[in-house]
Amino acid sequence: YSEVSNNIKKTTIMNNVELIKSIQQQYHREISQSIYDSIINGRPQNELVKLIRESGNKTLRRARLIARDQVNKAHSVLYRQELKQNGITKAKWVHLGGGKTDRKTHITKAPKGLNGAIFDLAKGIYDPALDKFIFPHSEPFCRCIGVPIVEV
Repeated sequence: YSEVSNNIKKTTIMNNVELIKSIQQQYHREISQSIYDSIINGRPQNELVKLIRESGNKTLRRARLIARDQVNKAHSVLYRQELKQNGITKAKWVHLGGGKTDRKTHITKAPKGLNGAIFDLAKGIYDPALDKFIFPHSEPFCRCIGVPIVEV
């Protein structure tokens, strides 16, 4: 990875961690670094879970949810970045079911929902339920994916 790429990754991860309101501010930087290490260096996620628990007496279940959510979000950003670097500009939204937090707009087929809709990797897709543009995995516990569209 290039230095620019690494800086983008670190900034993205730090911004995502800043959104976690249940973690004391003093732990945000350390958790950001731990997420980065988990992704870049293959650091075990259980170390991140331990750190999250220490950051505010979180239950093991809650710490695991936060760790998984943060790592998934970071992977999603890095995946989109790699696709864009390889000239891919669009993806198809695909809902992966089975979660307790499935969102109606993510399940419903396009054009009324997101499932199957084509979106721009630079912009994301508009989710009317949230009234904003989003990407797969950008919302808490979203398990949807963006399947790249290769134009020939």
